[in-house]
Amino acid sequence: MNSIIKKIINKYRFLNKNIEYSKNVTVSLLSKIRILKEGKLILNENSVIYDGCLIDAGKSLLKIGKNTKIHRLCTLSAGKYSKLIIGDNVLIAEKTSIFASNHQFKEKDILINNRAVISKGITIKDDVWIGVGCIILDGVTIENGCVIGGEVL
Repeated sequence: MNSIIKKIINKYRFLNKNIEYSKNVTVSLLSKIRILKEGKLILNENSVIYDGCLIDAGKSLLKIGKNTKIHRLCTLSAGKYSKLIIGDNVLIAEKTSIFASNHQFKEKDILINNRAVISKGITIKDDVWIGVGCIILDGVTIENGCVIGGEVL
């Protein structure tokens, strides 16, 4: 019974026209998805988003590839008029944050909150493993097969 209710809720959750999803997509009910009308979220087959994640497409494109796993407590933010592209077979470990925009630093006479936002975008290619607690900022491309070391104590 609980499984049937979960499937119904997940089906209605994806009736947003700004979300495209393929078969076998799993998004935890304990995660949050934010998309503005100019934004788009694409979830490819067998992708999984675990508990406590914030997936923010905003006014941008956020694409998650096939067989990609986003583990607990991750933040993915596509930024403002930007792109966050995550390839196929990518593993993103817990507490990782990815931000595809940043505030401009050249305008020193303007308050930080009023400065322009710049967005170069982020591309994470196929077969990548991002370790626990990583922070990936705007303008980065991670090539095929890379392992990004996480938080080590």
